[in-house]
Parts: sequence; C-alpha cells; structure tokens
Amino acid sequence: MNNIITLKTTEFSTNIVKDLLKKVSLDELNFILNVLNTKSTSKQKNKKLNTLFSKEESFALIDQYENQLTNFTALTKLTGKRLSKTENLPYVNEIFTADLGYNRNIITFYQVVKVSKCSVWIKELDKKITKNCDGYNQQTYVRPVENSYNKNNGTILMRRFKQYNGTLYVNINNYSYAKPWDGQDIYEDSLD
Repeated sequence: MNNIITLKTTEFSTNIVKDLLKKVSLDELNFILNVLNTKSTSKQKNKKLNTLFSKEESFALIDQYENQLTNFTALTKLTGKRLSKTENLPYVNEIFTADLGYNRNIITFYQVVKVSKCSVWIKELDKKITKNCDGYNQQTYVRPVENSYNKNNGTILMRRFKQYNGTLYVNINNYSYAKPWDGQDIYEDSLD
C-alpha cells in the first residue's frame, strides 16, 4: 500500500482499540467517527487522525473500522457511553424516556441526534410492545425502536439539558421531562 505502514486485523486486537479510545474526549471521539465515515482514502484519513494518534495507531483504527465496521461502531458507542457517563453529558444516539400522566402512564422515547455543551437535539422514536398485560394493549411493557423516528411527530426538538441530584434530564414541555433510558422495558398504562 504505497509504503504505508498498516497493521492487519489479525495482528491488532480490539483491546488496543479500546485502550486508544479510552484516552480521547467525547469531542475527539466524534471527530474520529467523522473522519472514519468520510469517503477519503486510508492515507487521507490517517493524516487527519495524526493529530490524535501515531501513524501506526491511526492505521490500526482505520483498519479495524474498515474490516469490522459493525463491531467498531458498537465499540465506539460503548466508549462514548463511558465517556459521557464520566462527564455526565448526553451523547448522540442516547435514548431518553419520558412518561406522562398520573393515573395513566404514557411512555415516549426520544433519541439524541445532536449535542452541544448545554443543549440537546432529540427526535421522538416509535415504540414496540414487548408484553401485553391485559390483552387489549392498554396495559403493556414497551421499549423504543432505535432509529425509527415517529412519523406523526418526527420533528427535531432542541432542549437544554440539566442535572438534578446527579441525574441528567431534558424538559420536553412544562409538564413532562425525559431522562436517560436504562435499557429495560417500561410499563405503560393507557387506562383512564
């Protein structure tokens, strides 16, 4: 490859990528993903990544990314989650959940599409029923369908995020707020 040093995937373990990604900030992680997702050649990508890594490390990241795109994406998501939780900031693709009601409990899921230092841009997600408790879909357990934005209300909302007692939350409107989803199915009750 034109006198370029590359490391084969067999010589390069995922643990080294994890170690490299643990050293970077959330902004640097987003920069890395943007570089890797461009349609540039490996040499061009390497030049951009040389601001953060050595030539060998840059090519190792590129090689790992190109050969195992799915695994690398999952790995960077996990690293992004770790960095965000450390800094207690939302991150792109994080899912938030909001509930509405006192007797009724209507669940809405949102996915983060953009983050700044103080604000977050979110879109409402579709949800799916995982367990039907009453047979009429009025008392159910639900979970989000990732990346399937709600067609009825697919607008992007820009909101400030805040913390209360160490928990991150986003005000959806004056009667509802969203907090990070814990990955578990959530009980929804639409009975009045």
